[in-house]
Amino acid sequence: MTDSPSLASASEPSEGMACPNNNSKQDHHELDTNSNNHAVQWERQGEWLVKLRAHKTKLVQEQGLQGLELWEAMATLSLNHKIASFKTRNNRCAHCWHDERYCMCARLSKPDYLQQHQCKIKLCLLMHHKEYFCAGNSAKILLHLFPEMTELYLYGKTGEFDRLVEEITQWSTRTMILWPGADALSVPEFLARQDIGGQSKSHQEDTTATIRVVVLDATYSQARNMYKALSKRLENTKREGRETIIPTVAVNPLTSSVFHRAQKNYGQAHKQRQKSDSNNEQQNDDSTNKKQFATRISTAEACGWLLFELGFPQSVPDAIIRAVKLNNDALAYARKRQQHYGADDDVDPKQDG
Repeated sequence: MTDSPSLASASEPSEGMACPNNNSKQDHHELDTNSNNHAVQWERQGEWLVKLRAHKTKLVQEQGLQGLELWEAMATLSLNHKIASFKTRNNRCAHCWHDERYCMCARLSKPDYLQQHQCKIKLCLLMHHKEYFCAGNSAKILLHLFPEMTELYLYGKTGEFDRLVEEITQWSTRTMILWPGADALSVPEFLARQDIGGQSKSHQEDTTATIRVVVLDATYSQARNMYKALSKRLENTKREGRETIIPTVAVNPLTSSVFHRAQKNYGQAHKQRQKSDSNNEQQNDDSTNKKQFATRISTAEACGWLLFELGFPQSVPDAIIRAVKLNNDALAYARKRQQHYGADDDVDPKQDG
């Protein structure tokens, strides 16, 4: 795997990325400006929270909303507020969601893969509404590198969850959920169940053979709740006379995660997985543990290895991994500016997706 050009490190800024200098008058002016902006942001955030609580009270008392309907109404309101705020900030890239000073779009390169794969795979990306426009998110890479086979569904936005459920119930026989549960299948097991391996060329070219992959993009705890909500909704199809059973599938990454949180939880999980693999060579195979340890990678990386196991070339996961590294670099440089100048950048690197 060859490394692609990355954003400059904090110690070696590239052209167009000015390195902080404590001795310049411009720095002091920017510090003062950003301190004022920070105070204004906190004030606006406080005002927004007051409006949000008032709106929730109105929905409950006047419209009688509760449960999922109330949650979706509040999530949609927050999402619309985020989108409106994003549009007023001309310094944010609409594609990579970074400040334009750290935009990585021009450095992303689409991988080489066979054109025929595009009509066989569809990534149904169910992104938690809190991940949307988050610079630390990795799943946005899929929208950039594979726009032809990736469709975005925002979890929390009114109607989006129903839209996803309608599609996957319609094409349930060719659908999987990318989730490492205890009963998750491996990719070969899924393909064997679908009788996809060894099909004739004419059938492979049939667009009805498209495999739909439901990708849950959120922090792990949020994704777990999303999976439970999706499972419950699919169970409800029994009462509607159209029982839908969609298997979960887990991937087997060949490398540890390079995501910006990998040095913490992800890296430790990979060490546990390696230890488990070593023990399993001497004991009975514990596939459940392997699948659980394999979860500790970002959404984008998981999709890259899934596509690889589905027959895409190595260049696909390689391109995704390079993009994740670029995203890490942009976050690192933005974080350094935050530490030096204050909260002048709206960056949230805490998201797992």
